[in-house]
Amino acid sequence: MIFKKIALTSLVFAISTSVFAQEEVANDTGWYVGGYLGSQSSELKDYGTWKNTDATLGVFGGYNFSPWFGLEGSFLGNETDERNSSIRSASFASASLTPKFTLAINDQVALYFKAGFSSIAYTEEYRNSGWYADDDESWAGVGSTFGVGGEYRINNGLRLRLSYDQAKATLEDVDDYYTDKKVKLFQTGLSLYYQF
Repeated sequence: MIFKKIALTSLVFAISTSVFAQEEVANDTGWYVGGYLGSQSSELKDYGTWKNTDATLGVFGGYNFSPWFGLEGSFLGNETDERNSSIRSASFASASLTPKFTLAINDQVALYFKAGFSSIAYTEEYRNSGWYADDDESWAGVGSTFGVGGEYRINNGLRLRLSYDQAKATLEDVDDYYTDKKVKLFQTGLSLYYQF
């Protein structure tokens, strides 16, 4: 009789533990979406080298096929300070698609690495001077990107992420008038996202 109680208790414990473990695994798979706030340093090379550091905002989302592998897409943008007297403002926008690999340290903390492709656009808005008055000029190109970071599980769905991302590409003038530009973007920021 005692043996049956012990066996039954063990069976109930094993089933409940298995169900809990499946819920934890399932919670690390599926769709997720979030927002990004950070700092972006840009290095732009054409006839000279131009560097800026500005705040950047973005959104991202993806799908985790397993607790350790997923696919993530993101869109980030910012407006930089003026580079010289003829440019009123300049802005970057980047969209990326990357496989993402995650290593869980414990139930709350995980590290990740991602690498893939990034499409970068750069636009300059000129001041009201000269023959290009009140005109915009744009460059665009596709390059590579990678990112590393850490994630903290706040609760069952909400996650906090600290990240570092780098992207680079050669940008061609959309109107084929100006020279190509080589650009590197370095981004550090905080993200909050929800795992469905």
